[in-house]
Amino acid sequence: MKFMIAAVIVFCAGLMSSQPTHAQEQELTQITNSPGENAIHPSWSPNSNSISFITNRGSNNGRMMDVWSVAQDGSNPTRLTVFPDDGRDSGVWEAMWIGPTGDLVVYDVNDLYEWLRFQLSQNPPLPVQRNVFDGPSPYFEELLVIPGGQGGDSFAVSQDGKSAGWSVRLTQNPVCPSVSNAVVSPLSVLDGQYANGVGSVLASSSLNCGDYFTGTPPIIGVSYSPDASQFVLAQVPDPNYLGYDLEIYNTSGGLVRKLTNNGGGPNPVINYNPSWGPDGRIAFASNSSGQFQIYTINADGSNLTPVTTNGGDWPTWAPDSSRIAFESTRGGNSEIYSVALSGNALGNGLDLSQVIGNQTAQDKFWMRAKNMGIDFAVVAAWGGGPRYYQQAEANLLGAQRNGVATAAYALLNYFEDETGSYQVGKAIEAAGSAKGQLKFMAVDVEYCCGEFVEWQRSYPYQQYDSITDASNHIQTVVSKGGISGNTEPVWNDSGGVTQDGTVTWQDEHVFVADPIGRVQRISDAVAAITANNLKPVIYTTRRFWKGFADNCNANPKNSNNCSNLIALPLWDAEPGCGDGIIGLTPFTEFPATYGWDSRSGNQYHYLASGCQGVAIGNVSVDLDYFDPKLFQ
Repeated sequence: MKFMIAAVIVFCAGLMSSQPTHAQEQELTQITNSPGENAIHPSWSPNSNSISFITNRGSNNGRMMDVWSVAQDGSNPTRLTVFPDDGRDSGVWEAMWIGPTGDLVVYDVNDLYEWLRFQLSQNPPLPVQRNVFDGPSPYFEELLVIPGGQGGDSFAVSQDGKSAGWSVRLTQNPVCPSVSNAVVSPLSVLDGQYANGVGSVLASSSLNCGDYFTGTPPIIGVSYSPDASQFVLAQVPDPNYLGYDLEIYNTSGGLVRKLTNNGGGPNPVINYNPSWGPDGRIAFASNSSGQFQIYTINADGSNLTPVTTNGGDWPTWAPDSSRIAFESTRGGNSEIYSVALSGNALGNGLDLSQVIGNQTAQDKFWMRAKNMGIDFAVVAAWGGGPRYYQQAEANLLGAQRNGVATAAYALLNYFEDETGSYQVGKAIEAAGSAKGQLKFMAVDVEYCCGEFVEWQRSYPYQQYDSITDASNHIQTVVSKGGISGNTEPVWNDSGGVTQDGTVTWQDEHVFVADPIGRVQRISDAVAAITANNLKPVIYTTRRFWKGFADNCNANPKNSNNCSNLIALPLWDAEPGCGDGIIGLTPFTEFPATYGWDSRSGNQYHYLASGCQGVAIGNVSVDLDYFDPKLFQ
């Protein structure tokens, strides 16, 4: 028999360890609308705007439940499974995404209860018909089997999809006391074992018999921290009373702290179904107000904040931590809703790749960045040489995995053989699987690749330095560097090399000399970004814009292109370093009547003394203050 705690207890008022502020539901969205049916147990995909849920929609008898998905705005409801009817059970009771894999874990409660891996990433024809009551079947792999009558009450997958955790009862219904363990294990080792016979036990709890359903689980609701080093669970603190408190454990073992302290005693509160968000906050359901509502709390136990006011349970986080989806019976039957979170306005950000080059920022870097108040990162995905974008996907995924919103940019060049759409395509290729969570892609209009750079005599050139020769060919140093000659050489503009003092140059590209052609290059890049369903943004300064576009909004031949481009959001307009805002002042937009050639630079420059970065661990980064609307 399956049940929800909310259905079998008497609501009890109580106090959290800290008093929450008054809640106001922000931007409430009803995602499902199924009068006469029920939609429960949402899970937000980390890869997209898709939310899975369990529902009896389409059931012939109202009892059978299956897995469906829906877009976050309620569109495109899709049935994913058809489970067989064993005549007494309900088919599926739970489903959750396995990190970025595209697969789901589903809880099959027909006959023999078991946790299954639903291989949705294999793109099966939908809905997938499960043709057996127990065991594996096409597109379903067996992960864990629940020993008969004992119950598998919770399951969690880490945000990287590599670790599993669950709670399992060790006693069979209706034996008292009811005893549960919380267990963790690498997901890869699960292949159909009994849930009480594999993994490492983190916690154990018991509940004596009382005026509630016999066999109620002492542990219900488990979730991993973003880096999978910790595990939050809801367990009974006093075996004589049906109440739950949230506790955090290290996955290597050992209690870290209790987050709530009102689940015991004669007036116990239910704090359960925790969900650890990408930004480090923990959402959970509690009946401390007399009705189940959603709350968030920091992992250190601070900043308890109510999210709902009209009932809510089973919270799940949007990938960028901007919203929480939940189930609620506020309209009579159970439906899925989502609500925006207060205090998530984005301000501090960093431009990562130009600083660390061809390196991958580790999770500890992102956690330190979050502690500094950094909410988002923009990563170079093309241009300026491969050292700036070889690790774009890894850095974007690292940020996303740790609750940092992301965008990418293409440092545009103006070579005749590399079109704007080609360069954007390479940037999207570099972003890889992180593309789905990008908030925008910027066209970076700045000098990068030798454009407008004149040759200099007796100059110490380094490898990969570039100049533009008199015939608008880009020449790049291919030797280890050296000193140029006293007179400008005769350039080999047919794709060959030129010897210049101790410097060897390679003729690499032809520069687009016509400013109208360069503006068209920018327009083509913007169109390619839009065609890939991304928001286009411009990064430039007055000097760069004048250099490439030649004051194009004053040129009748360019007026249409320029007016369209100037209407786009501007990421940054700083002189010199190009980065440095740390959110010291609110974002202020330039007046719409200004063209970019009128913008003298961002007035919020933070790094007043040169271009020094801000240290995050042993990495020095430059910080920006972005318009929060860009990341919505």
